Amino acid sequence: MKQKKWKPLTTWQKAYVALILLTLVTSLTYTAYANIFKPKTLFGFAYNRTHSCPTGLYQAYNTPLKKGVIVQFCPPTTPMIKMWKQRGYLPKWDGPCAGRLGTFLKPIAALPGDTITLSKSGATVNGYYIANSAPQYEDPRHRPLIPYPFGTYTVKPGQVWLISHFVPDSMDARYFGPLEISRIESPMRKVYPFKESH
Repeated sequence: MKQKKWKPLTTWQKAYVALILLTLVTSLTYTAYANIFKPKTLFGFAYNRTHSCPTGLYQAYNTPLKKGVIVQFCPPTTPMIKMWKQRGYLPKWDGPCAGRLGTFLKPIAALPGDTITLSKSGATVNGYYIANSAPQYEDPRHRPLIPYPFGTYTVKPGQVWLISHFVPDSMDARYFGPLEISRIESPMRKVYPFKESH
């Protein structure tokens, strides 16, 4: 009796198996932090399509809040944020946050007790300049942008400042100021692609 040979998996079959394994792994990972953070996306996943943080697929994970850590958060429901959505800076579809806004991904620039200074040249934290942090005064369609009032601030308990150093046109704390830590859903780490293509 001849032994039956297994046929090689097709590309679609391989993708299906990989998807099942990824779902199992992420389910276990999610369980590890589900009691700590309450992400509003499936298994804590979020796809970042903007350049405020490197583009790609992110997942929530358990790590202390510290400078440089990228976090997913619900933006404040201020008139300025609502205007951003009307202008098309934000996705048009309804998100899971208050005001039907979607979540943002930004890196932490300053924590409670830090001193942050805002000026037309950009932001400094404890005297260290944040690259690409100078505010813009109009968008590409020449509509006005209003920076957060210039000055020096001490970060209050229960607050953080989120400013991206990746690009000069990030819509972040240089416009909306400090954010309540309670608005943070979870820290996020990039899971795909692992390296940027050049």
